[in-house]
Amino acid sequence: MMQKELDNMIRQFPQSRVKIIDLFNGSEDFKSLCVDYLQCERSLQAFLDHQQEESQVENEYRRLLHDLREDVVRYLGSETVRKA
Repeated sequence: MMQKELDNMIRQFPQSRVKIIDLFNGSEDFKSLCVDYLQCERSLQAFLDHQQEESQVENEYRRLLHDLREDVVRYLGSETVRKA
């Protein structure tokens, strides 16, 4: 079970808890998206922990995280994208 990925999505989108659980349990694509999102979030944080100034790599991680967030929002059927 991928509990940490599920928990992370629920933290990101608490208003969609039930839908997230249903999608996570019923869609391999959504589950994979949750895994990618958490990995990107962790990679960005690890990068930031070792970097003093903004860089192209940081910007790429931020864009990827934003794109993944938009994919999650599409799954949830919401048009509102909160800033990451």
